[in-house]
Amino acid sequence: MKHLSVLMAALAMACVALAFPGPVHEKQLEGVFARVESDAFHEAAERISHSIDNDLLDSFRQNIGKVPGNHRLIGHGWTLDGAIPKDVLKELERANPGRRNDILRWWGEESTKLVKGMEKATGLPTKQAKALAGLQWDFHLLGDRMPGNMVVDVVLSPKAVAENIEKNCKVLFKGRPEYAKAIGKSLRGALKAGGTDAEQAARLMNALQKDIPFSEMLSRCWGRTLAKRGITILPRTAESVGTEAFLKSVKVAVPKTRATEARAKAAKGKGAKGGGAKAPGTAGKATSKGVKGASRAAKAFGVALPVVIETGFFFYEERKNKEAFARGEQTAEETQCITYANVGRHGAALALGAAGAWAGSEAGAAIGTGPAPGPGTVVGGVVGGVIGGILGGILGEIAGENAGEWVYVSKAEIAAEQGDLAAVFFLGGYHYKRITPGKDQHVQEALEYLQRAQVTKTGGYPKANVFLGQMAWDGIGQKAKKRKAVKLWRVAADLGDEDAMYLLAHAALSGEGMWQNIEKGHELMFKAASLGCELAIDDYPGTRQVYEDWLEAVGKRQEIMRAIRRQALKGSMWVLVVAVVWWIGFGVWGKRKQSARRRAGLQ
Repeated sequence: MKHLSVLMAALAMACVALAFPGPVHEKQLEGVFARVESDAFHEAAERISHSIDNDLLDSFRQNIGKVPGNHRLIGHGWTLDGAIPKDVLKELERANPGRRNDILRWWGEESTKLVKGMEKATGLPTKQAKALAGLQWDFHLLGDRMPGNMVVDVVLSPKAVAENIEKNCKVLFKGRPEYAKAIGKSLRGALKAGGTDAEQAARLMNALQKDIPFSEMLSRCWGRTLAKRGITILPRTAESVGTEAFLKSVKVAVPKTRATEARAKAAKGKGAKGGGAKAPGTAGKATSKGVKGASRAAKAFGVALPVVIETGFFFYEERKNKEAFARGEQTAEETQCITYANVGRHGAALALGAAGAWAGSEAGAAIGTGPAPGPGTVVGGVVGGVIGGILGGILGEIAGENAGEWVYVSKAEIAAEQGDLAAVFFLGGYHYKRITPGKDQHVQEALEYLQRAQVTKTGGYPKANVFLGQMAWDGIGQKAKKRKAVKLWRVAADLGDEDAMYLLAHAALSGEGMWQNIEKGHELMFKAASLGCELAIDDYPGTRQVYEDWLEAVGKRQEIMRAIRRQALKGSMWVLVVAVVWWIGFGVWGKRKQSARRRAGLQ
């Protein structure tokens, strides 16, 4: 009996192994992040998948105790960022009485370990690393719902998994809300066809692998951060799905995030519609005293409107400013300068907008007042307040932004005089970005500061080399010197600057400023694209086509040269044969002639 029980246990384990093969998840999910090149990244993802099926089960048994039912009771009924469901928790507690708090603590520690592993592997902020790890968890659960899996009672439904994928994408692609919106729309479209859970899971997995450009979205949002950990993302090719093409395919409009565009919408009359819709009707029924009260309320509304708008836009733009710094798109000095400009712009707009709104309300109310206060007083106050607030806000933005920048630039100039290299580089970039074609303003300042900030043996900023090279290439403030530009870009490219790689790639492809080198240009364009350079990502498919055409042309030239060498070899062989025959024949004839002369001399 003992041997029989051992045999039955072995058979049961074999059946489980056949039902839940480990490598299946890797094969199913291979297409989602197939273009991400990093052993550390894939190891972190595989660790999450392995934990769901094995490590969590072993850890629970070691730290808590018995696991009732099949192994999928652990980890398959909830998400990485979610809590253990109440029914599962009751079942686990029933098998391990009095251990409820221990179970909850155990899950918190295990989930934190997985998130920390992804954070360490990718270098992403904690929230985004958690979202990326949560996506890997979701993909595993979706794989468990695929056709062929038998024990799926405790596994989350495909609909629940799809909703959690969208939620994690909102966090991961926080700076690009249109990405999460498009992914959610694509997944919901896959679910609309209906069918069994297994069929829905298969359609969702197909959409994730073939339709949604996860890798490209990840590169655009976090390419620079990932590159610091050695994680490269292969850029899209002509055959792969691009982000813009995907957004268009699911008909998701890219939101307009610039504050000026949002403010332009407000200027088209939204404030006037919202502020005066109910007031006229109310005022029409009120007494003269009531109308005066409504007029004062309208004035207060007109003043509050620019205050609320400017305050909201200030915090919105500051959040975008900090996110740009976190993504590595701007230096700390640029971020601080933008903060100063935001404070000046929105502060002045708030003050002048409120003053303009009050003055406009007074003027509008006065114009709308007839022999006695009436509905025109309220309407005039609202309209005048909105118009005055908008005009005051616009004037405040123009004056305040310039004032805020001037304050920070003045501070940076003092720091630069004291030898602060970061301030020197900031000033160089500040003046460089404000150069206007055909005008000398900012040119000399940009050259002076950038030359001080460029890379030397003692340090410097690679981006200063990029800006100086562009000025040398275009002949800004000097004669056009393309060889000099190439030298400056080469130094920055060697230090990992993707913009320098992109510019060098075009120089190598065109042969301007250096010897033409199609292969080197293609290689540099690929590196720049893999580091997240938007221009390189867009140009890469064309560069690849040029490279392939060049390879084909080289192959044809090599084939022609081989044919010429073969013909030359054949000709030289014939010449050699003729020479040998002639030499042998001449030698024999000469020896016979000498012999004949000797015999004639003897006789």
